[in-house]
Amino acid sequence: MHRCVCPLYSFDDAGKPYMVGSAVPFGMNRGSFLITATHVCFNHRRQPIPLFTWIDSDPLVLREFRIAWDHQAKKTPDVDVALLALSDDDSVKLKRTYLFSDLSSISTTMPKTRGIHYLIAGYPFIRNKITSTKLTPPALTTSLITGQIESIQQIKSKDKTDAHHFTLVFPLTPIRTLDGSKFRIPKPHGMSGGGIWRLNIDPTTHVASAPQLVGIGIEYHQTKEARVFLGTRVQVALSLAADLHHFMETSSLPAG
Repeated sequence: MHRCVCPLYSFDDAGKPYMVGSAVPFGMNRGSFLITATHVCFNHRRQPIPLFTWIDSDPLVLREFRIAWDHQAKKTPDVDVALLALSDDDSVKLKRTYLFSDLSSISTTMPKTRGIHYLIAGYPFIRNKITSTKLTPPALTTSLITGQIESIQQIKSKDKTDAHHFTLVFPLTPIRTLDGSKFRIPKPHGMSGGGIWRLNIDPTTHVASAPQLVGIGIEYHQTKEARVFLGTRVQVALSLAADLHHFMETSSLPAG
């Protein structure tokens, strides 16, 4: 799954690069883009944050148009998703390193059901600290899987709705890896903008279906009982695509 999500880097006040979030590369007939969380690519004043990702051994600066849903506190849902357009050249370069999702690979969430699981993947900042600007920065993903999908009532947010969001719940008890050893979940800062996929795992054979993209991770909450990841449904993000494509096509037309 690490090839289905790409890291996003920005710069601190001293000009040092650091990992700020994650994104899902997505392709459509009219053009490609990255899906991420709004707070990853815009600051609190809704100004674009300088961003780049990494391909092979080189940085790729993300200069193209961005679009996000507006949020008015207590008036509109805080969906916190955005699209970053990719030029044709940037898209070709990214496809050398990452796998692009498309309309054939998306789906919807389902109520908690035996055999249906959800996988969230992204790049935690704590696992990807940049110690030298002379080397390729680290890009280690963290992937977590659970069948525990719940209502957004888990976090009691006034600006989130079940129509636009869902939560994935993980226990506070130790989580095991595939080989049975304990896995210490890193602080999830940096996983914002990463993807959430649904997959069916046969309870008898343990064979898994092809993952289907269902959401974008935007928040993390820890309660007294559990670790809770909040996701926005991918369809909410994709509803911005028509406006993004329209802007990119009209802005590239010659004057007159």
